[in-house]
Amino acid sequence: MESLPEFPAKHANLTVLEPAEGGLMAQARTLEAVKAAVEKEFDKQIALLKRKQNASLPIFRLPVELLVAIFQSVLPSYKDGLETMWCPPSRLPTQYPNSLGRLISVCHWWSKIILDSPALWTVVPCKHQLQPTYVTEALRLSRRMPLDVAFAFGPISLSTLGHSFETLCRESFRWRRLAINYDGLLRNLEFLEELSAPGLEDFLLCPNPVTADGNATRPLNIFNGERLPKLRTLGLSGVSIRWELGQLAGGALRSLYLDSIGTHAPSVTQILDVVRLSPRLDTLSLNVVALVTDNFAELPTVQPPSIRTVTLKDLPGAALRQLVPRIQPPSRHVNFIVENTLSMEEAPDFFAPGHESVLESILR
Repeated sequence: MESLPEFPAKHANLTVLEPAEGGLMAQARTLEAVKAAVEKEFDKQIALLKRKQNASLPIFRLPVELLVAIFQSVLPSYKDGLETMWCPPSRLPTQYPNSLGRLISVCHWWSKIILDSPALWTVVPCKHQLQPTYVTEALRLSRRMPLDVAFAFGPISLSTLGHSFETLCRESFRWRRLAINYDGLLRNLEFLEELSAPGLEDFLLCPNPVTADGNATRPLNIFNGERLPKLRTLGLSGVSIRWELGQLAGGALRSLYLDSIGTHAPSVTQILDVVRLSPRLDTLSLNVVALVTDNFAELPTVQPPSIRTVTLKDLPGAALRQLVPRIQPPSRHVNFIVENTLSMEEAPDFFAPGHESVLESILR
């Protein structure tokens, strides 16, 4: 065991205690300096002793990889799918920096492991305001690993967030997950049109439903129509995008959630095209979406091989009559939910004469 270093008398500089110019006040200041030096050395030796004592504990003998996995399990998680999309901002992983800071402050060993573990610095949450120091350190310590970014902002212009926000946007090529829960004008989200995020796997955009759809002057052209070959989850609530098939045609899409979209809603054909180009699609959920009907004599029939859940709620009746019969999954083990409330106009009665094909599609 490493022996503790001795604290020789010369460190205390006791010779300066002789009467010197300045009298008693000078001696007092000298004693204060000696006291501070002694206390500093004392604290240093105590910390060294505690560090050596901790090194003998079982948890400090765990492999670093296992300890990092434990840290990841206790830190606030970045939820996937609907749990993140429609959760209030308070449930986004905005406490991640504080929780990580508490782990760092436990001991020197944990601090060293965390600072040397890029995977622990890939979550960058921003609630109401950015934490410039954390954003800077996360971008540096994550060492160019993919980032999981979550914004939860009130009714402010994102352009006022300053240098840290601009720096984070310049790293958009590293974004793996992006969740935005925003209470403000949709035009403040137009910064998304100027970014490039080719590695994006999950994109969830959920403005405040009270102010969202009504202030949209046009659909967002997210990432300037750039192809998103790795996109697995797309969730939009209260906002519409420009439906570019080339952007979603990577074949990786597994979950599509659309909610509360009144203006600039996609058409039935566009939804069918997305389903057709997504062989891994597992979940399709359309809720209160003003789907646009098509006048084509024959709409394409799609047979999504991986679909397991189709949820269609409060859609225009004419759109439902076009959409439902043309989704024909090859598997019979599909949770197919079609539900229209009384408040929805033109809600079709699938049990009425003339709708046998629609009812057959639902009961298939």
